[in-house]
Amino acid sequence: MKTALDKLIWSVRALAQPASLQKKLFPAFVVAADELALEFEENYSPTLSEFRARWSSIQLSKLEALDQKLETMSGSEKEDLWLSSDCLNHSEWSVVRSLAKDALLEFGWPSDQPLPSDAIYVPGKKTGLTRR
Repeated sequence: MKTALDKLIWSVRALAQPASLQKKLFPAFVVAADELALEFEENYSPTLSEFRARWSSIQLSKLEALDQKLETMSGSEKEDLWLSSDCLNHSEWSVVRSLAKDALLEFGWPSDQPLPSDAIYVPGKKTGLTRR
């Protein structure tokens, strides 16, 4: 069973990959940009609570920078960063990839492409709504 730390490492590795590889981490019907951010968000806080005392201030700052960048990209007025077919090639996502690479380097975590997400995804009706 994967821990929150395992899932956080996976998500940072996934965020560091080129756009073409990020899309391959999820089923075709999944909005990859949204899932990348959600995977990070779902595992960042629980892991931070458990490991904060063990991580250096530099390590913490790298994850915080990544979290803050994703936060600044959120909001209904920024749907183009999440929903367009080419959104992962937007310059904002290049910054996310750079921040994720910085975090991987600081922690000494692997930077190679992770295996596709092992989450279970169920296609649903298109509603035009996003979780972001």
